[in-house]
Amino acid sequence: MKTDTTSLIISQREGNLDRLRPVVETLGSAVRGARSCAEASRVLSNDPSILLVLTDSHLPDGNWMDVMDLAARAREKVNVVVVSPGVDICLYIEVMNQGAYDFIAADFTVSEVVHVVRLALDNARQARVKPFVARSTLARLKGATA
Repeated sequence: MKTDTTSLIISQREGNLDRLRPVVETLGSAVRGARSCAEASRVLSNDPSILLVLTDSHLPDGNWMDVMDLAARAREKVNVVVVSPGVDICLYIEVMNQGAYDFIAADFTVSEVVHVVRLALDNARQARVKPFVARSTLARLKGATA
């Protein structure tokens, strides 16, 4: 499937990439992988088509907060979903308070991931289109008053 949408899965656990990749691809997004914050930084800085990052909560050279910082520096809107090795309510609250798009536990079901990924991709797509729509609407309004 040809797509202009890409998702980045950052995980040091091979199982996460293997489980998440087919679900994300089914939703029309290409998938790139990274195993560390450093690798993710290179991918994010070189691929503006990335709309979504799914990241382990802990990485060999950082954590989900470092990934949030990387996503915030991207040229365009990138949503971040944190994947925790287990259910951790305190981590969930912290992740959501710090602006992550969502949080899932590693024992996720396919339907949970489909729901979260679909909404996160749609949200990022809309955020990237809105400035263009607003500019074109403003231009039409200016033309109507001239």
